[in-house]
Amino acid sequence: MVLNVPKARYTKEAVRGRAEKVREHLLRTWGDRSCGMCDQKKWLIFVDAVIVASDPHRSGLYARAPTELPSAAIVCDHCGNTLFVNMKVAGITEDEL
Repeated sequence: MVLNVPKARYTKEAVRGRAEKVREHLLRTWGDRSCGMCDQKKWLIFVDAVIVASDPHRSGLYARAPTELPSAAIVCDHCGNTLFVNMKVAGITEDEL
């Protein structure tokens, strides 16, 4: 199988740029929030997570067809608690994904 993935998307600069945009979004929306599990404030950002979801209530041709949600995984560096932020809702455009 051959996957045609644009290499520019995975350069260090591109990944750091997306991570910085997520960080700015979190500071704007979360503020200085601590982890809900351990109350620590050490977060890691992983920007190329994709959540694949399906809707069991759909019917017809697209019944249970998966939907991709481009996401960033926000992980507590102390306990591992993981949260996901939708990149589109965070204002990161298709071109930046």
